[in-house]
Amino acid sequence: LGLVVNIAAFLALHNRDADDLNMRAATLHVLTDLFGSIAAIAAALIIASTGWALIDPLLSLALAALVGRSAIHLIRETAHILMQGAPPEIDVKELTSELSLAAPGIVGIHDLKVWQLTENEPCLTMHVQLDGGADRSKVLSTMKTILDERYRITSSTIQLDENHHCADCEASSVEMAPAALQSVETSQPTSSVRLAGGAATA
Repeated sequence: LGLVVNIAAFLALHNRDADDLNMRAATLHVLTDLFGSIAAIAAALIIASTGWALIDPLLSLALAALVGRSAIHLIRETAHILMQGAPPEIDVKELTSELSLAAPGIVGIHDLKVWQLTENEPCLTMHVQLDGGADRSKVLSTMKTILDERYRITSSTIQLDENHHCADCEASSVEMAPAALQSVETSQPTSSVRLAGGAATA
């Protein structure tokens, strides 16, 4: 009965939403129970026919190794999202280069950061420097369209700066105290690049 229920549950969950971590975790849980039922039946038949009792722990170890490998991969993906890491399928340098050529009047892009809130919800923030004659509405609309259609980024905050004036950059250039400098983290979970005039800098 348990085997039949596990098979039905697995069929109901399998490929329902391969990109949903919760669904994949539920499928892995059901799959563990399914393999456990199969292993228990197989061990019982072997022990009944041959008397070889060692098969039971051997099958248990094999099942644990098989499921453990998938579980570790799932945990790594979950930790990456919890740390707000950059989506692995997005090339940040390519994204920045494409956006810098999105519309006339774009002088440069900097402080671009992209991260994940969930496996299906990437987010982006960036500053865009414009020359005096740029059409702000067109630049913003074109960039939003590229982010949505090509990179599935529907949640973005874009700050438009004109004439090389960036209030945030000026504020961040204020000299920091030595104690504050020591507390600055050298690595960030989100992926970021600075691009000025189309060239990436470290």
